[in-house]
Amino acid sequence: MTLLQPSNDFKASETVFLSSIVDNTVENCLKIMDKIASKEVNEFDNGETVAISSFWSKGTCLLIFLRRFGCRVCAHHTMLLNELLPALMQKHIRCVAIVQEKEEIEDLKNRNLWNGELFYTLDKSVYADLGIQSTNSWNLFSSLFCKKSHTMVNEANAIPGDFHGDLYQLGGVFVVDKTGQCLYEFRQNSFTVSPDVQTVARVMKLFEVMFSCMMMEILKQGLKLFGTIVCSGCVFYVFNEQFYSITLCKGSSMEPTIHDGELLIVKSLVSQTKTTSRGDVVVAVSPEEPSIFICKRVVAVEGEPQPSHEYRRIRTGHVWLEGDNKRFSRDSRHYGDVPFALLKGKVIYRIWPWKNRGTIY
Repeated sequence: MTLLQPSNDFKASETVFLSSIVDNTVENCLKIMDKIASKEVNEFDNGETVAISSFWSKGTCLLIFLRRFGCRVCAHHTMLLNELLPALMQKHIRCVAIVQEKEEIEDLKNRNLWNGELFYTLDKSVYADLGIQSTNSWNLFSSLFCKKSHTMVNEANAIPGDFHGDLYQLGGVFVVDKTGQCLYEFRQNSFTVSPDVQTVARVMKLFEVMFSCMMMEILKQGLKLFGTIVCSGCVFYVFNEQFYSITLCKGSSMEPTIHDGELLIVKSLVSQTKTTSRGDVVVAVSPEEPSIFICKRVVAVEGEPQPSHEYRRIRTGHVWLEGDNKRFSRDSRHYGDVPFALLKGKVIYRIWPWKNRGTIY
């Protein structure tokens, strides 16, 4: 037999067999079902007792050994497999779920979590013979805090749950052909892991389901990427507006303090309610062209005389901006004092060119 590598989405015992190459491997596959073939289970509706081997005696069968279906996560796993039923029935593949909870089995049917055949067994050795293990208190407790558990709980949030039944027994999924050979086998090692529906569909050659699963996965990953981009953009925007930003300086109006092409770190003045002092180098929206940012030095603040008109005072809520290179600077000497509201931030540090890095004064 050749072994298809298990899906990376979960760490559980999952095996898919594709072709007969090694005879002893085939024997092992047959022995798995031989252990339970003669054991009996009871049909839910009428209580009829049937041998487990009858499920695959006439063709391929999907066998699901359910864990406690009062668990919302496990109920969600069952619901995902339930979505395969229409395609499986079209191919005349028998779909059987076996549970250990006779008392509350009616609830499973009423909630439409499983619409296939439903049987129950009070013989726990059926699970044990298939290698389906029981967990312990520590593993059960630790599973509640793993990332996978949080994801599963969120996905199953709309499904009601309870604490009835065996908390420790885990479940499994098997695809068995007419000869009793396992084409697919999955065993839980934690209640948070589930069989890969796409792999089950591939084993049973449900190409429409495979395509649907693939498209859903692409859509899921696309939405996840889109959400990441949107969140990152929001964080960047808020950080840029409220805290710090990097600005590229163009022009020569601030030489020799700042030269054309230099990269500067600007500390936002929004969070400081536009407080600034004489001598600060600031970035502001141009009063003449709102789509352009200018970099100038504060040479006077509100209430002080205007440098070019000593008998005039700078208005409240305004500052006087001039470039250090006055010969090539268009500034408050041309358009007057500038409102605080147009100030975006204070230039605090030069980061490029690297050799000239340092604080801006």
